[in-house]
Amino acid sequence: MSRQAYVMETLFNIYNKEGVLVPFKLNNIQKQLDKQIIEGNIHRASVLKYRQGGVTTFIQAWFLIECMARHTIAVMLAHDRDHTEKLLERMRQMLVNLNGPAPRTSKVNDNEISFAKTQSTFYIGTAGSKNFGRSATISHLHCSEVAFWRDPKTILTGLLQAVPHRSGVVVQETTGNGWGNYYQKSFYSMLSGNSRFKPFFFPWFIHNEYVSPDSLTSPLTLEEKELQIKFSLSLPQIQWRREKVTEFENDEDLFKQEYPSSIDEAFKLTGGSLFSQLERSEDSKWIRINSEVKKLSSHPKIGLNYIFGVDSSGGTGNDYSSIVGLCIETQEQVFEYHNNHIAPPKFARVVGEYGKQFNSAYLVPESNSHGLSVLSTLKDIYPREKIYKHRLPTRKLTQGAYNVPGYGYGWQTTGTTKPYAVGLAQSLVLEGWKVYSPELYDELRSFVETIEGRLEGVGTHDDLAMAFILASVGVTKILNRLGREQKVIPTKISPPDPSHWRDEQGRFQLPFKDMFKKRSIHTRA
Repeated sequence: MSRQAYVMETLFNIYNKEGVLVPFKLNNIQKQLDKQIIEGNIHRASVLKYRQGGVTTFIQAWFLIECMARHTIAVMLAHDRDHTEKLLERMRQMLVNLNGPAPRTSKVNDNEISFAKTQSTFYIGTAGSKNFGRSATISHLHCSEVAFWRDPKTILTGLLQAVPHRSGVVVQETTGNGWGNYYQKSFYSMLSGNSRFKPFFFPWFIHNEYVSPDSLTSPLTLEEKELQIKFSLSLPQIQWRREKVTEFENDEDLFKQEYPSSIDEAFKLTGGSLFSQLERSEDSKWIRINSEVKKLSSHPKIGLNYIFGVDSSGGTGNDYSSIVGLCIETQEQVFEYHNNHIAPPKFARVVGEYGKQFNSAYLVPESNSHGLSVLSTLKDIYPREKIYKHRLPTRKLTQGAYNVPGYGYGWQTTGTTKPYAVGLAQSLVLEGWKVYSPELYDELRSFVETIEGRLEGVGTHDDLAMAFILASVGVTKILNRLGREQKVIPTKISPPDPSHWRDEQGRFQLPFKDMFKKRSIHTRA
């Protein structure tokens, strides 16, 4: 036990969950925090946890001790005003109920307590407050429920500049808040060793109070037997889990997010991903070419067919212009491009360049918004028969006449076509098509149907997900034309069937005597 933990148990009394004032005794998770962070001398820690485990209370008590012992500037930030007020009230209670005389304070207000003897200050506030905690160097920073902050990247970037690089202590703690957001990506980056922060995860069953006094109400289910074996759960723990799931109205997903057994459960989407069956594949041949491009080094191959989904942006630094490339024969992702600072005309030339490298890949650009500019350039620099096109609808003209339908290029995403395209992408996932990109995987995992019925990503971005969905449209189009039973698909797509009324430039190409014959139905690309 560290010196700080010994002082916590000696000095502090806290109110337990029943509202009774009791001596502060470290529970299992608090003992682990003491051993791994304080005794381990960790200066940057990120704690992914279950609800109501006592992590916030432990860090608050630790920082209070530092303030009373030596000159310290401690800052604790909550994600909203309600939690800020609760944290401040808890700190006041801890000081009032000390075993021994309370320390002399020189300043107490709505967001800070100052200690006269050590000239220390403990600030408590809400993440995002413009003038909060900026006037002095921060020696100890506690970010509470950081996964629920509105703009954690911007806020943390500013705050960390105020913390000394070597001596300063920063502790993040939070429950999960879905997949694909800033904190989830940051935590997985920490797990990969790509961050100075050391990640810690604590499952619910580490908590010594999470057991039921009641016996099992029924025999163990198959899932419960698997959990018992995997995590060495006792029967009282399983019964507690049953009771808690009932409190969540039998919503297992919501229970797992609030009381996770694993890191993946902690980040599970409560709304339900539209691509929940997707599993990311690993392949050492999936390599980074530069800051924008990743590809499977074993592709392209002569004789194989490739489909590129193309999602365009304005190049202003907000949304990304993205390409996802799929191979029909091997049923896998082979290419990815991601750039948020490229103008549409230049992006079109990038699409054309990489498309030609992949055996003149079949392109499916979106024809909405900035996609119109991309399409305009692509039609001039790329084989038009390799760009997705659709037959325009017949429109009635004056005096009973009808226009002769032509072709439109690109995929137009609407409230009607988007669910159809998403369904095609789901079919590829169910058929086992492989996705190698972690970024694409994250965006697909966080692609949901909102309460309002919108299909969209709830993570940081969904541009790669949309490019994958567009590529799925192209895969389906080509396979429907050539027949799914074919094992080898010719690289060169046949020119337009002459039985159609117009060619690609919209010119009539049938003899006048044949124009009013009954036309047969053809599947077009």
